[in-house]
Amino acid sequence: MFSRSKAVLSWALVVLTTAGSALLLTWLRVPAALLFAGVLGGLAASLTGRREPRPTRFAGAVAQGVLGASIGAMANRTMLAEVAGHWLPILVVVTTTLVVSIGVGQVLRLLPTVSGRTAVFSSVAGGAVGFITGAREAGADEHVVMVVQYLRVLLILVSMPAVVLWLDPGTRAVGDQVSASPAKTALFGVLAVAAGLLLTRLLPFAGAGLVWPMLAAFGLASSGLFEHPSVPAPALGVVFLVIGLQVGFSLSVAKIRAVVKVLPLAGVQIVATVAGCALIGYAVSRVTTMSAYDAYLASTPGGLSAVLGLSLATDSNTPLVMAFQVTRLMVSLLLLPLFASVGRRDT
Repeated sequence: MFSRSKAVLSWALVVLTTAGSALLLTWLRVPAALLFAGVLGGLAASLTGRREPRPTRFAGAVAQGVLGASIGAMANRTMLAEVAGHWLPILVVVTTTLVVSIGVGQVLRLLPTVSGRTAVFSSVAGGAVGFITGAREAGADEHVVMVVQYLRVLLILVSMPAVVLWLDPGTRAVGDQVSASPAKTALFGVLAVAAGLLLTRLLPFAGAGLVWPMLAAFGLASSGLFEHPSVPAPALGVVFLVIGLQVGFSLSVAKIRAVVKVLPLAGVQIVATVAGCALIGYAVSRVTTMSAYDAYLASTPGGLSAVLGLSLATDSNTPLVMAFQVTRLMVSLLLLPLFASVGRRDT
């Protein structure tokens, strides 16, 4: 009886903390608000010793599948046409931004508590949620990965108004966005996730839970069977909550202290990465027909949703920017098994 009452209290604490945090963070327009709300909900239960209501392993697998499918769904025919027409600059930007971000990220290894694998997962440009999700499976410290990845996203977001004022791209009216019916998005999501989970079971490897659903969704999206391929927004919200809860439940006072020690060095690494990627964008604008503004948006090391939103609201070539960003996102996740093999001896 006592155990059951304790479990009820645990669930109540998680639900109340998560719901309150979600409302506040959404109101404050914090990126990935539901992800952080889940972290706070799980953390509240974890730090008070109430650990019963953990997301199940199956829930975690489905969450990874939905996340992977949502990424693969971005590869529509318009984006693929842009990739085909600008393959060389895309190849250059994708390669150089990944090399710069991962290379600069190795500064984190100066800290004895940060392994090579954690440094790589923390510093890969783009795909923040994907690498947070894959960190635990790969043996990286998911808490450090989450903090460093989202501090970089935050820096990109707060610097965007200054970039717009400096480059002055102009604004444009944004019309109603065409979207698929809820039934079609649900069907697309179910097919992609189911196929991805099946392939993950048949052909497992580090990061397979993300990569296979992404590839399944990519195949469906590029096939033309779905006019506007996408995963239902509510499903993505639940995914962010599940991922956040998993991270929150695994936190402890000792782990929080370890993360805090990383922050000064992480700040240096983040600023250097963002600046380096901006220089890459500038260089691309000088040798191609891309504007400096489009090249900057195309090369930012993260903040995909904000970048595309800003591109839509300003005088920018959104399909081209999306082609750069989504290609790098997919490439980085395809390389996740390789990144997971980094530093096996020092983790």
